[in-house]
Amino acid sequence: MSGMKVIYYAGGCFWGTQHYFSKVAGVKATRTGFANGATADPSYEEVYTDTTGHAETVMVEYDPAAVSLEFLTEMYFLAVDPLSLNRQGHDEGTRYRTGIYYSSEEDLPILKKVYDSVQSRFSSPIAVELQPLKCFYPASEYHQDYLLKNPDGYCHLSPSLFTLATNPAKVHTYIDLLRDFTALCGEDGSFEHAGHSANSIDSRDTFTADHSADSFDRRDTFTAGHSADSAGEDGLSLMANLCALIHERMGFFWTGFYIVRGDQLRLGPFQGPVACMRISRGRGVCGTAWDRGETIIVPDVDQFPGHIACSSLSRSEIVIPLRSPRPSSTSSITSCGEEIWGVLDIDSERLGTFDEIDAAYLERLAALLPPWRIND
Repeated sequence: MSGMKVIYYAGGCFWGTQHYFSKVAGVKATRTGFANGATADPSYEEVYTDTTGHAETVMVEYDPAAVSLEFLTEMYFLAVDPLSLNRQGHDEGTRYRTGIYYSSEEDLPILKKVYDSVQSRFSSPIAVELQPLKCFYPASEYHQDYLLKNPDGYCHLSPSLFTLATNPAKVHTYIDLLRDFTALCGEDGSFEHAGHSANSIDSRDTFTADHSADSFDRRDTFTAGHSADSAGEDGLSLMANLCALIHERMGFFWTGFYIVRGDQLRLGPFQGPVACMRISRGRGVCGTAWDRGETIIVPDVDQFPGHIACSSLSRSEIVIPLRSPRPSSTSSITSCGEEIWGVLDIDSERLGTFDEIDAAYLERLAALLPPWRIND
């Protein structure tokens, strides 16, 4: 069809990957096949031996007026484990490696933008190839639309991903949030740079460190009255604005930061009701995420051992550790050997609010923040 574009995604077993992308609005056609190997027109059986160099790949033909390459690539990264080399789910071998293969050089800047943003979540290189398409050989008809013909057939992807593909509103919201906050982190530091005017922030929703704790309304933002060190002069401002963006766009009950100081987390910028000012290491969801150095999703806070109830209205929670790129006397080594300078804590009034999509995008947002530390 005229005006259509194509991109090629290798995401493990191509049965599930094809089914996933076929459900995305704006995708006009998909085809399973084998890409970027050395053997011409291989059979499935040949590729299965892992001697051809090919990866099981899905060609995605899409209408750029209806869906963007950026969005498709965001969806791709939600369906793969980017750190897993030559393995997705239970499927292992070089044929199951992950990769993005493009046939047009003009697509590379868009792909690289998403790729680099995903990479920012991890300290190790992601195991996803980003390469020009060298060759693509369609698989036999047996392997085309396999899960449509065999609804109960094997698939390494979670059924929840297929639901997400048909209703990706949350992904769209996070992509817009990520784009705006990335712009806000630009050199000029102006909120206008993110496509908004400063006046669009309601005066009730912003607060500075110049107020006393006794004057806080429960709706307002509270910021820690400490100065930033040379790790990032705008760090505190960026944390405050990220809180505002997440709170406004996602509608969560409480959004805020805790900063490491010694053996405690100290309250930083936040949006929502008055919160705990100090949390000890290993206590509650925040202290546990800090100690483990990993994102924690809690569907029901009442079921989490040692949960700290700052508000009875909080029902579910997610906590993202903030990792430091270099040593500091005020950051903290976790039990897994990583340095953490704080956590991003988000609460919801509803049970089961958070999932792996929230974790993926909140980790990418947190990775944009420069380390900010409390000075004595």
